[in-house]
Amino acid sequence: MNSKKENSKVIKFNGKTPFKMLLLFLLVIVAYIVAYVFNYFNKEDISYFEVTRGSNDDEVSQVFQGIAIRDELTVKTKQGGYIDYFVNENSRVSKNTILYSVDSTGKLKRKLDKLNANAASLTDENLATISENIYEFSNNYNDMKFSEVYNFKTSIKGKVVDLVNRNSLNKISKKNKNYSINKADVTGIVLYRTDGFEKLKPSKLKVEYFNNKEYKLNKITSGDKVNKGDVVYKTINDEEWSVAIPLSDKDAKKYKKTEAVNITFLSDNLETKANFKIIKGADYKNYGIITLSKYVIRYSTERLFNIKIVGESLNGLKIPKSAMVHQRIYKIPKKFGIRGGNSTSKVGFRVRNDKNIKADIEPKYIDINGTDDKYYYISSSNINAGDILDGINSNDMYIVSEYENAKGVFDISNGYARFVKVNEIYKTDEYYLVKRDQFGLHEYDRIALDGSTLKDRQIISR
Repeated sequence: MNSKKENSKVIKFNGKTPFKMLLLFLLVIVAYIVAYVFNYFNKEDISYFEVTRGSNDDEVSQVFQGIAIRDELTVKTKQGGYIDYFVNENSRVSKNTILYSVDSTGKLKRKLDKLNANAASLTDENLATISENIYEFSNNYNDMKFSEVYNFKTSIKGKVVDLVNRNSLNKISKKNKNYSINKADVTGIVLYRTDGFEKLKPSKLKVEYFNNKEYKLNKITSGDKVNKGDVVYKTINDEEWSVAIPLSDKDAKKYKKTEAVNITFLSDNLETKANFKIIKGADYKNYGIITLSKYVIRYSTERLFNIKIVGESLNGLKIPKSAMVHQRIYKIPKKFGIRGGNSTSKVGFRVRNDKNIKADIEPKYIDINGTDDKYYYISSSNINAGDILDGINSNDMYIVSEYENAKGVFDISNGYARFVKVNEIYKTDEYYLVKRDQFGLHEYDRIALDGSTLKDRQIISR
């Protein structure tokens, strides 16, 4: 009897039930796989840009073709014949310095060479003059202007040649009509070359003047034959000179309010500061006039050269303009935050949600989306409007409410979208240059090229 009761407790299962459960389980797995594959092939790929360091040097610094404008006096010969110069080109000469001779017969040079070979000596008066020049230069020497030594060397060399030739010329009869001994008309830097730009003024500028292919230089050397009325030398008569550069409309707008520029002469990398202004040329185009008060002898033999205007160079992180988005984030005064914790990107706040409940002693560490000198910036995904913050070392209280529609990008380096506020320091039509800070972007971070569809803390499919 007992055995029947025990047997009556046995539950009989339908033999088909395990099969149905297995089938249902398999269908769930298949559905999951299908959904995963569908999402994988239909998900929207997020293009990204890897943040790099950048500089605005290429934009703020520009290279221009420049043309020198100087106070130049050209002198023509009154007699035709063979010319001989007694002073080295690019030397400083005084008025009435014996500069050159013209010999209609070609015999004067041979006579001078013969006289100099037999009596190429300097008088005591000549030596005293040279000694005085050396003494004066030594007293005024400055280590910061070592290049002036070369100018002085050239000047002394020219002085010696001048004195030797002058002694020899005194021995030649002044009555010989075949010879013409000529002196410098004014004090200045003497050059034996012309190019047609000696009388150029800023108001006469034209674009074609800056074409190297059209530039023609005429140089004269001792022994050359000249005709009556030919220009045989010129002098630069003022230390102040200018470099003119052609400006596009964009350049003219850029430098409209500029009164001084830092420039580099690319031929020898000399850097200096100079006055600057914009004028209209004869062709009604814009030209920049860079005015200098020194270095005229250094570049006296050059008319056309490349010059670089050096702007204020800024360095930062370079990001494309397409990545920039705007997002509403809250502003929290820095005195309510405390640095620390296990993350360098988080700051602790003593948060409470009811004015009557004192905040916990332990701060709550929150991701920071940006910072400046006064505030921490926090996304609404990390803090709520109305949250109450207690001061870290004071009894002050702050209610989260103030916000900003901030400019920034989405950092997707860690598998989710993190909005990062950026502080712009420079921009072009293609990119922004932004400051580097601890809570902002870092080099090699990956940012979404188009973050318009992303939200802060959004998981990014891999």
